[in-house]
Amino acid sequence: MILPLLLACTSADGDPDPAATDTHGTATDTADTGADTGGNDTADSDTTADTADSTDTADTDPVEEPCIDRILRGNGFFHEPDYLSASAVINDDCSGTNHQDITGIEHVVFVGDSITVGTPPNTPARFYRVQLATWLATTYGLTAPDSDWNGYDIVAGVGKLQDSGDFSVCAKWGARTDDLKKDNNQIADCIPEAVAGKTTLIVITVGGNDLFSLAEDYYAAVPAADLRAAIEEAVTDLRDAITWVTTDKVRFPGKVYVVFANLYEFTDGFGDVDACPGADFVGIHYDLGAPIIAELIAFEQVEHLKIATETQTDMIFLGEAFCGHGYNLSRADGRCYRDADAELWFDASCFHPNNAGHDAIAGLFQSTIEQ
Repeated sequence: MILPLLLACTSADGDPDPAATDTHGTATDTADTGADTGGNDTADSDTTADTADSTDTADTDPVEEPCIDRILRGNGFFHEPDYLSASAVINDDCSGTNHQDITGIEHVVFVGDSITVGTPPNTPARFYRVQLATWLATTYGLTAPDSDWNGYDIVAGVGKLQDSGDFSVCAKWGARTDDLKKDNNQIADCIPEAVAGKTTLIVITVGGNDLFSLAEDYYAAVPAADLRAAIEEAVTDLRDAITWVTTDKVRFPGKVYVVFANLYEFTDGFGDVDACPGADFVGIHYDLGAPIIAELIAFEQVEHLKIATETQTDMIFLGEAFCGHGYNLSRADGRCYRDADAELWFDASCFHPNNAGHDAIAGLFQSTIEQ
């Protein structure tokens, strides 16, 4: 699929990379260089070689799908997000957008929900925030947090320590988008005025609890207009929080970078939550693939990408990366099916990443930050 220049791969500073466009100014196979690391010839380069020798069988392996094509399918539901309307700049490996040149970080803040806090039975050392903090400390010369910071308070549902070294965590189990600023003060709590002058990176995972609340309301027969209003409010809450922290130079006089995740789900776009063996235990029995739910998920995904573009912050494609690693990963009829060796990235709670999933999230954030 050929994409407009604004969705082309980019150079490290966020400017469009001339190497990612052909002579007509459209994205080419360079968009998939992050995925194609095996050294296979491109489709263009094979043309001459295979014409010259019709018996050549060296290039008969399937051509790997450009990563941008997978991104455009969204979470795998039949209702695809209209990402082209967001005019976002996508980075080289499609891990996220490339709107910021992130440099000089002095303080790192993790806010949002339980994905960021970390949950049992996963290993705290494998929590994505812990892995990312280790990398950020090394890369930017920061004081790493103490080992106690890695854990969680199982009663309060928060990190065991809020602040340690140059790192803070104010995420909480069950948090929704309004907890960032409107109904609670996660951002303000983690950036008190005493340190607000520092160059700060804010990392966010949020929105999943809003999504599953939407599903519960749908099956409780809440009118469609009210469902849409709830999702629109969640989008507004995220937009307001990110706009506030990046533009209010009285409250946040230092430079602020933001990298946030979009929404993921564990059914690989099929919507059947009973595919997760833990569905009975956590008490969920509904279909995320119902038309209004799929439509609103696509709407929210597009709006998240638009927020990244409007605020010139960055978003990782969490939903797209995890689609094909959920509880229907073996279904070859899925729109996000990968291959028979695809690994499960969700734990028994259905909602949370397992250790491998945390590894993947850390990789998405790291790749997006360093590009």
